[in-house]
Amino acid sequence: MNPVKNILITILNWGLGHAARMIPIIDFLVKKEDVEVILASDGRALRLLEEEYPQLKTVELVSYDVIYSESESMFVSMSKQTPKFLSNISKEHNQIQKIIDELEITALISDNRYGTWSKKIPCIFITHQIFIQIPSHLKILNPIVHKLNHYFINKYDECWIPDFSGSNNLSGDLAHKKTLSEKKFKFIGPLSRLKPSTVNNSNKSDKILILLSGPEPHRSVLEKILTEQALKTDKQFVMVCGETNKPKSVQKIKNIEKISFATSKEIQNHFDNSNLVICRAGYSSIMDLVKTGKKAMLIPTEGQTEQEYLAKYLNNNNVYYMNNQNCINLKSDLEKTKQYTGLLIESLNDTFEKIITEFLANLKIKT
Repeated sequence: MNPVKNILITILNWGLGHAARMIPIIDFLVKKEDVEVILASDGRALRLLEEEYPQLKTVELVSYDVIYSESESMFVSMSKQTPKFLSNISKEHNQIQKIIDELEITALISDNRYGTWSKKIPCIFITHQIFIQIPSHLKILNPIVHKLNHYFINKYDECWIPDFSGSNNLSGDLAHKKTLSEKKFKFIGPLSRLKPSTVNNSNKSDKILILLSGPEPHRSVLEKILTEQALKTDKQFVMVCGETNKPKSVQKIKNIEKISFATSKEIQNHFDNSNLVICRAGYSSIMDLVKTGKKAMLIPTEGQTEQEYLAKYLNNNNVYYMNNQNCINLKSDLEKTKQYTGLLIESLNDTFEKIITEFLANLKIKT
């Protein structure tokens, strides 16, 4: 019998997207007889992981403790907090060294947690933001941001990019702006916890699924706007609020069914029984849309340059309709979504499963 490989998966607590998109990787590893999976995160992301995997050991990591502003650009807000951000990454790095020793970790896979690298074991970094988008009026800072981002990525042995390698990709310039070293960077294909809909089109309801995600106060602001707008229509809505920090609840408000949060199985059911999805332009949400083939309306978080870029990129390619938060008019927006094609790519798992299998085969167990 092969020795057990203890794989620590560390996940950024930035809304729920990072935790959600790692579910297919976690599921794949959990099925391996010679692998023990340990999950590490904080806040709402950790709560989601505990809901999904009550049988797995979890570890609470140092919080990055980022405070999000409702009034100013997220990039500007984050920039002001850079000293605190770097300090907490350093604390996280020190914490991870102790966890590796205490839990006898064999290897580590990090989804956007910059400080969870170690020279003791093989470490993988997962991100689609190789070339971070900078607001146009702050382009002078681009070399500094790029250098800092790659400083941390280079601490890891490899960087896995959840996207396709060719010209038909989802992330555009975020991961394809320049040619990347194939030894360091590997495209593993989009990651989604969802499956293509198995519900017959004729049996689908006309419900519209609203997925709320991302950091506060932006999540609450969008919830308020969409609730007010949805009540003015004759459509039926299911709104999954992404509030894993609250007890699970279901509330009916006229034509809106509000759910505090949902498991992957429940999210799948909501996707199956809706014809349209309204969500943020977060990359994890986009990968879910691609896996299910749903048409969508994307609403980028105001001031978050990555989402603003992705929404415009996909809108300009006639894939998903986008509108800015302060311009939403659901009655007209819902009509405009019909002009966009959506995108369905059913088989997404082959690439990442092959890469992970190779990664596991090369691991050496300390005896």
